[in-house]
Amino acid sequence: MRSSKTIASVALFSLVSAASLPDTPHFYLYDLSSPTIAVVDFQNQGISPAAGQTLTERFRLTLAMYTPYSVEASGIDSRFNILNKISRNYSTCASIGCAVNVGKLLNVDRIVMGNISRESDKYTLSADLISVQMEEIIRSRSLEYVGELDGIHDYVDTLVTRLFYDELNPTLYASRFLVTSDGLALRQSTFPQLESNIDLELERNEVLWAMLYSAALPGSGQVYSKRVVIGRRIIHGWATLGGLMAYNYFRYYSSKKEADKLYTSYGPSLVPEDLLEYRPKIRKHARIIDKANRNMRIIRNFSVIYWLGNMVHTWQVAPRKIEVDHRQSY
Repeated sequence: MRSSKTIASVALFSLVSAASLPDTPHFYLYDLSSPTIAVVDFQNQGISPAAGQTLTERFRLTLAMYTPYSVEASGIDSRFNILNKISRNYSTCASIGCAVNVGKLLNVDRIVMGNISRESDKYTLSADLISVQMEEIIRSRSLEYVGELDGIHDYVDTLVTRLFYDELNPTLYASRFLVTSDGLALRQSTFPQLESNIDLELERNEVLWAMLYSAALPGSGQVYSKRVVIGRRIIHGWATLGGLMAYNYFRYYSSKKEADKLYTSYGPSLVPEDLLEYRPKIRKHARIIDKANRNMRIIRNFSVIYWLGNMVHTWQVAPRKIEVDHRQSY
C-alpha cells in the first residue's frame, strides 16, 4: 500500500510541476528577447542631407512598428572613438566593414545601411541587411520611384516590407488586416501616418479613380495619389487658365452688349453725322470683341494640351500595387 501511495504522490507532483511550466515548443523554440538592429543614416545623392535623415528616420519607425526587432541607435548622429581614440563619424556607412564596426560598437545583432539617389524625378532606394556576427550581407533590396519627393514615404515603407518580408510581426499584421473571401482587407490602422496604398491589394482600381479625378479637375488626381505639391501646382495652373478665360469672355460680352446698344440707338439711320459719330465707337468695340475671341481660342487650345498632359502625368503617378517577391535571391 505504501508503494502505491508513493507512486501516486510522485505522479501528482509531476502533473503539478508540468502544469507550472510553459508550453514545451514555446519554451524551447522561441526566445522572449527581441533581436536588436541598428540603421545607419542612408547615403543620399541628389537630395538634401535633411531629407536623407528624415527618410532614414521613417525607415527606422516603420521597422520598429512592423517587425519584431528592437531598433537601437535611432539618433541622427553616432560618433565613436576607436583606433587610438581618433573620433570617426559612423552615422553613414558605405561599406560592410564600416557597418559591422558600428554594429559591434552598438552591440546589435544586425545592421542596415542604405542609399537614396535621385536623377531628375526618378528616385532609387536600396538597403542592405547585414549580420554583425557573420560580417556578411544577408539580403539586399531596391526599388525605384518616379514622382515628387513628398510621395516617397510610402516607398520607404515598402522597402522595409521587402527587406524584412520573412520577419514581419504577425501580431501587428493580424491587427492591421482582416482575412476575407477575397484575401486580406485593410483594417482601420492605429498608425495612419504609416499607411501605404502601394504594397496592399487595394479594393478598387486606384489608377482609374485617380484618372477620373484628374479628368474632372486637373491636379486632383495627383493629390489623390499623394503627389500633393505637383497636384496643387496643376490645380493653380488650371484655375489661372479659367480666370483668363473668364476675363476675356467678360470683355467680349461687355463690348458686344455696348455695340448692340449703339446699333439700336442709331438704327437704320443713314445720316452722315450719325455714322461719323458712332463709327469710331463701333470699331473700338469690334476690336475688343475680336481680341477677346482670339484670346479665348488660344486659351481653349492650350487648355486641351494642359488637360492631356495632366492625364498622362496622372497615369504615371497613380498608386499601383508593388509586388513583394520574398523569393528574390539574396
